[in-house]
Amino acid sequence: MIAPETLTNLITGCVQAGHHPLLWRQAIVCAVPKRHRADYSMVKNFRPVSLLECMGKLVEKLVARMLYSEIIKHDLVPTNQYRGRMASSTLDAGLTLTHDIKVAHAAGLRTGLLLFDIQGYFDNINRGWLVQVVADLGFVEEIVSWTKSFLSERSVCLKFNSHTSEPFSSEVGTPQGSPISPVLSTLFTHALLRVTRDIKWTSLNLYIDDGAILACSKTWAEVESSLIKAYTACASWLSRVGLKAEPDKTELMYFRKQRDYEDPPGQISLPRLQNHNGQTHYTVTAVHRIRYLGFFIDHKLRWEHHVTTMCNRAHGTMKGLQLLGNSVQGLDFAQWRLVYNAICLPVLTYGCQLWYTGTEKGLINKLQVVQNEGVRLIAGAFRSELRGLSESSKQCARRAQSSAKVANAINGLSPQWSGILMLANRRY
Repeated sequence: MIAPETLTNLITGCVQAGHHPLLWRQAIVCAVPKRHRADYSMVKNFRPVSLLECMGKLVEKLVARMLYSEIIKHDLVPTNQYRGRMASSTLDAGLTLTHDIKVAHAAGLRTGLLLFDIQGYFDNINRGWLVQVVADLGFVEEIVSWTKSFLSERSVCLKFNSHTSEPFSSEVGTPQGSPISPVLSTLFTHALLRVTRDIKWTSLNLYIDDGAILACSKTWAEVESSLIKAYTACASWLSRVGLKAEPDKTELMYFRKQRDYEDPPGQISLPRLQNHNGQTHYTVTAVHRIRYLGFFIDHKLRWEHHVTTMCNRAHGTMKGLQLLGNSVQGLDFAQWRLVYNAICLPVLTYGCQLWYTGTEKGLINKLQVVQNEGVRLIAGAFRSELRGLSESSKQCARRAQSSAKVANAINGLSPQWSGILMLANRRY
């Protein structure tokens, strides 16, 4: 067993020396299937996850904490990057997007949203460029040297089911599954977040490799032109660093304000900077509903589909959890409550901050149905038990009220009659 002092000295020594041991740079990469894919014979439908040494991950986590602290302290990454920084999540990205759309509509402007995904982002990051970015941002020499050591001379073994390949060198990318990969990937694209600042009424938000371009203007033609300009600027920057957007994952949606009867464009033509079979542009068709960071957003900002989807997911989760026990055996009430609050409730209420204002009774009723089922599951009750408990509670209340009236009447009688009536009331 390693003494705590030895472990502490080892970790701090690696950081101070700017060195990541070679043994900790060897990874076993497992191909994990991505959910809801139609064809699993395609490589892009698998996510390569790196299994690393636990001791090395402790060092990586320490350096990641240091980078997070410096990013916030010196404002190194723009706030429109919602991943790889503390106190920021998908909810912040969703709230920012919906807020900007509502503000634009309140000002009488039309809005359009273009979503794009950086193809193979983690696996294609230029390591030399990333080390230079860390140095240019002003991090101390020890951190720069450690980052260079962490990214150099890496080797991987591919594992799929029971088959494991021979180790081979990896020259590009950051390992998915490493604690420091998200923050390093965030630093790599910090300059991308500034390329659209000169385009009027246009904003760019990123969640690691998921980009969202929002443009607003008085006419649909100007909105379309702004989206094309912003996307072209982003695609040009990605091309310079050896990356590109994936056309198949690019989505377009126009948000219509109330009493706006002019139809927006049905599609948009975007440039393809890297020639693909002689094609220089590709077309994206506008849709009425998109999925962005787990939120199902409607072109009129209606949330029925999102709430219904979350309710179905929570209901399915509870059905699966019933395998853990029932009212006779398995988990007790306290454990059921813990499981429900930790697993089911976050799924059920995901994204409620985006739509809840206190007046959505129809959406609340949908959540209430699933909540009632969760309460029955926690209490070990039958399906009709809530109504039965409610009626029993009413009967108990009426009986208690009747008993109180009898007791008040008895207080005014003689001791002999009081004893007789008290006995009768108890029997009742």
